[in-house]
Amino acid sequence: MALAARRSTHPMWATIQRSYLRPEQVLKRFNLYEAPVEISTLAANLGLRVVPWDYADDHVSGQISYDGESAPIVYVHSRQSHVRQRFTVAHEIGHAVLHLREGVPMDLPRDTNFEARGNRIEAQANGYAAALLMPFGLLSHWGPQYAWDTDLLASLFMVSRTAMEIRLNRLYQ
Repeated sequence: MALAARRSTHPMWATIQRSYLRPEQVLKRFNLYEAPVEISTLAANLGLRVVPWDYADDHVSGQISYDGESAPIVYVHSRQSHVRQRFTVAHEIGHAVLHLREGVPMDLPRDTNFEARGNRIEAQANGYAAALLMPFGLLSHWGPQYAWDTDLLASLFMVSRTAMEIRLNRLYQ
């Protein structure tokens, strides 16, 4: 489904319309296709505000809120590790690109029971985040140079070891 035909001034909508939602295209469009991906810069370039938030619940990493008018806001748990915060921002960018629609309010409350609603949208946002932070082309380039060492690659891409293992397993298994 195409986004609204009217001309939008919000940079995120124009980028989404031109990129057809592909993570590597979005990174290349903003000259961010290198390891580690500058995810906060990408968020800003897409028109997203990233706000640190001290959640009482440590199981909550972040959320996105969009009122249908102003720039979407990404809240990220300020006490979690830097690599966790990076993945959270990338995950919420995934929601913005895949699930937000111009002029349609959306708020994924931090207490939403995603098991009850289904996990599909969260899995999609996780996949998009992984593709943003660990693009296939960059992994293909750096993997052999680092002898596919998960710890070294995780350090280079500034992601957790677990995130790198999952990404490599999904791409190469």
